[in-house]
Amino acid sequence: MIRNERPEFVKAPSSSNLEDIARDYNEAFKNGFDLSTEEIATYLGVTDRWIARHLHEGIKYRYINSLARRALAKYGDKNFKHLYTYKKKIFHRKAWQTHLLQHSFIEADDGSLLPIEKLPKELISCTEAAAKYNITRPTFYKYTKGKATKYVVYELKRYSSREIELLLLDL
Repeated sequence: MIRNERPEFVKAPSSSNLEDIARDYNEAFKNGFDLSTEEIATYLGVTDRWIARHLHEGIKYRYINSLARRALAKYGDKNFKHLYTYKKKIFHRKAWQTHLLQHSFIEADDGSLLPIEKLPKELISCTEAAAKYNITRPTFYKYTKGKATKYVVYELKRYSSREIELLLLDL
């Protein structure tokens, strides 16, 4: 896979003034630091722990520490409350999207990996699809082999939720 440069941790300027701290974070939210770990986890179908272990290179991020959380509680932009109420780490959305595409491929029938330019809106794993449609994994493979596009995203095998729905809806 691709090797990227060290992670780009974006440190907040030092200040003891809560209003200044909140202003800095509000500006960061407006400038694209609006992607939570939970949003990434939901999209990839992984845990927060998986993200901490695997997404540690090449994506800009910021921490929201207790002082920042206190400043944002008092002076934060309410439009971004979902980002600072419980979140500890936020990523730069465009940086993550670029990183995601660099680490995403389509797996051909012969097992080779082909680069992609766009991913589906929702991804699903074989296990998730089998549970959702109340079928076994071998049955899933039987109905999707050669019919569904298999994506390899951060070395995880995933499918388009919509494509799988269309294939398995009548089961």
